[in-house]
Amino acid sequence: MKIYNNYLKSLCFVLLVSLQLACYGQEQTPERALPVDPSILYGQLPNGLTYYIKPLKEQSSDLKMSFWVKAGAVQEGKQQPNLAHFLEHMAFKSTTHFPEGLKVDSLRLAKAGVANLRDINAASGYYTTNYQFPASAVNPEAIHTGLLWFKDIAHALNLTDEDIDNERGVLLQEFNSRVQNLTEHRAKSKMLQHINPCFPSWDNFLDYNAHFPAAELREFYTTWYRPDLMAIAVAGNIEHPEQLKAKIEHMFGSIPIPKNPKPLPNCDLKTQPPGWINITQEEKEFTQVKNNRNRFYLGFRDPSTQEKIYDIEGIKQLFLWRTMAQVLQSRFRELQKSYDTKFELLNKHTYGSAPYISYNAYNALLDFESGQGEKALVTFINHLQQLKTHGVHPEEWKEILKNQQLIFEHQNTKSTNYWSQEIYRHFVAGEALPAQKKTLLKQWWDEVSLPQYNEELKKLIKLVPEDIAVISAKGNAAGGYTEEQVRSLIEKTLQQPVKPYLPKIWDQPLMSKETMASLPPQKIKTKGRSKSDGKRFVFDNGAQLIFHKDTTSGFKEGKVEITGFSPMGSHCFPEFSTYAARNAANIVLQSGMGPWNKFDLEQFIAQQPLPFAITPYIEANESGIQGKATAESLEEWFQMMYLYMTQPRYDAKAFDYWKRKKKLEYFQVPYDVSFFNFKNRVNQRMGRTTYANVGEQLWTGVKQTDLDTAYQSYQQLFGQTHRFIFVVRGNLEEPALLSLAQKYLGNLPQSTAAFICKPLLKRKNKAQKYPVLNNIGDTMESSEKTQYLMRYVLPNIQPNSQKYLGLQMLSRMLGERLMDLRYEKNFSIYGLNPTLNAQPQSQSYDFSFKISCTQKELPLIRQEAKKIIEAIKLGKMNKEEFKAAQSYVINMASRSTAYQDRLQTYYKGKSPWVSFEKIETTVNTLTPKLLTKLAKRYVTEEHLYEFATYE
Repeated sequence: MKIYNNYLKSLCFVLLVSLQLACYGQEQTPERALPVDPSILYGQLPNGLTYYIKPLKEQSSDLKMSFWVKAGAVQEGKQQPNLAHFLEHMAFKSTTHFPEGLKVDSLRLAKAGVANLRDINAASGYYTTNYQFPASAVNPEAIHTGLLWFKDIAHALNLTDEDIDNERGVLLQEFNSRVQNLTEHRAKSKMLQHINPCFPSWDNFLDYNAHFPAAELREFYTTWYRPDLMAIAVAGNIEHPEQLKAKIEHMFGSIPIPKNPKPLPNCDLKTQPPGWINITQEEKEFTQVKNNRNRFYLGFRDPSTQEKIYDIEGIKQLFLWRTMAQVLQSRFRELQKSYDTKFELLNKHTYGSAPYISYNAYNALLDFESGQGEKALVTFINHLQQLKTHGVHPEEWKEILKNQQLIFEHQNTKSTNYWSQEIYRHFVAGEALPAQKKTLLKQWWDEVSLPQYNEELKKLIKLVPEDIAVISAKGNAAGGYTEEQVRSLIEKTLQQPVKPYLPKIWDQPLMSKETMASLPPQKIKTKGRSKSDGKRFVFDNGAQLIFHKDTTSGFKEGKVEITGFSPMGSHCFPEFSTYAARNAANIVLQSGMGPWNKFDLEQFIAQQPLPFAITPYIEANESGIQGKATAESLEEWFQMMYLYMTQPRYDAKAFDYWKRKKKLEYFQVPYDVSFFNFKNRVNQRMGRTTYANVGEQLWTGVKQTDLDTAYQSYQQLFGQTHRFIFVVRGNLEEPALLSLAQKYLGNLPQSTAAFICKPLLKRKNKAQKYPVLNNIGDTMESSEKTQYLMRYVLPNIQPNSQKYLGLQMLSRMLGERLMDLRYEKNFSIYGLNPTLNAQPQSQSYDFSFKISCTQKELPLIRQEAKKIIEAIKLGKMNKEEFKAAQSYVINMASRSTAYQDRLQTYYKGKSPWVSFEKIETTVNTLTPKLLTKLAKRYVTEEHLYEFATYE
């Protein structure tokens, strides 16, 4: 009997991430002599600057060069939001040794071997700002350039009024791109500020960003960018570490120490009284539906881990916290496996991640619909008390051990990323870095028994949160909760006894004996071999199987990828039912198949060996089913495929559940909604019926979807067995695959109902060509963000032909040049998306460039974009950018996903087969002269449409 624990898969990933990724935003620790692995050349200069040099014997000569400053949001003060982030941006503007800005110094960067400017990056957080520079150990100029830039960041940023003013718009664009729901952002920021003593207020961000005095940024720089708060780390194939140390001493030793350094702010929660706040979140400015979601935030402070983290015992304790949070999250998922559950419970320890409510604490987030608040809170407290009282079940423990072993196996102590992150935690978080840290942790973990583990959980877990916050939707009863009511409910709940947790058991076959008996092996009608060297098998029902055996590293240990597809999609249906057809596959995914609902299937999938996934889908011009499995679990995958295609489950409760989930997605948007709104409106203006099912279209689609139409559409599309081609790629034996295919693919029934695909009529293109700038209107709450799209609509081009690959190179080169306008012309550009996409409806290609900017800069950006394109047409391209574009296109084509895409494009009849070797050869035969010729032919005004959002 196998236990279902959904956390087993997330645990493997989440713990790996939490152990290997950087602990951004950690509390400042008292001065202690922290253990440091002796393999690291480590020390401090007389001025206080810390250095770490970690030699690694790698085949690659790449180095990980990092510069960290303990300056972040905590030093901004209540009324200086984003100032640390603003200063991070200024590192790319004028400095002493890079007067025009690092990214504009193309000659120096070329000598340093930097082919992609995006590899030079930076990020700011709650406690730190981090800078990265790519370098090669065999290129002294690269190392010198990286260190010289770090030195300028430390003490030689020019911070001119002009540079500061020019960057205000960029920060605004970044804010608008990341903050999709402004009212939600303001409410959460207010909550975090109230609970955490150093969190800045974001209420005045828009005004402050536009008008703060430049002197405030300079004061922040001189106050907090000082050597005692800085570290340099270099990890990689370093042949002479002592020479590198001497270079760092020479370059950074002269940076002065401030006479009266300002102490770091005290942001420790343990000195604060318990926190409480209840905030009403206003409605979105533009909304199609009323919000009824509310949230509880609970913070259980954890000074113990923070005090111990400088030693191996603290690392062990943090390890225990993370496993405990994952166990509890698994139980929450089990609890929420009901179409009637109207709340969602999340928990994590925030040492090393962004908080729900309290920094460096155990946090919980309870998201609930109207009228469900008390039930959600009682349920969470009950489960927390249950885990503390009764501990982990033996079946859970077995899976924890198994998956933790996988995590240890995946930690690569020979990689630069591993050491860079470990060193970061040592410097910023005060986390111990003893010799053989991973080995020590694993040895300890191997000796931990279940009784010991449960005893440790009893010590760790607190049942009463110090910090509580409520964010309620406007007009909801949760807005009336008082602190006394909530804390009294928690105390009352804790007085109730709890029973031990009993994991659910899955012990049933997915398919009944009767169903299995009705699936005799079917004969293969014809066999053949495709030009892509795949073996083709056709069954009497018309279904096709194409097998590509792949023994490369990506398919080791029997990994298999499967995609079945048909050239029929939502466009086969009348316009009034296209939304229902497009949403049908997702509704079925929420409903299940045969006798099993969504939650039963999740339980079944969880017991399968990794990787295992299966998803039916419906797009505008295609429908299908795709996923992953192993040779061991391939029959289970085929069984699920058979049931999804033949017995989709009709369930009204599941349909309501799907609508609630879509409503939640509408309000808690995980993507740049303005981008998709813009894209959808452009396509509508051009008469296209394809759309991204997000943003404005998401709720429009939900309102126009009914269950009966969706279910019927699904059955019609997936009943066309003779149109389906299944492409299987993986490391398995052909006889084993054919045995399964004959049983499951060969027995797929062909629908007897007549179904004729009647594609939607092509709509009139109402967009006007250049020089008209088509106004799409505003697409987000804040109109400060203008989106601009240049779209060249080109005649159909054969994929992976010389023309196609040349246009890919042009797209890359033009995209890089347009992005350079941010640094060379000081435009407020944030986010640039160059694309080359096929448009099946019109049998054309879109050669596009989408830019986010400010409205006042748009006319100048249009002019500069035209100049860049004309320069390319005149053959003005340098050798470095040409080679970089060549390398980019070849690298993209070499990826496993690109190979899979080429296979599918070929089998869908959209393109002849082209191997990677042919693509590489073709790209290497391209010349600047050929690219110039392509630009003159295709990137012309006769093909150009321009769109923008503006008032």
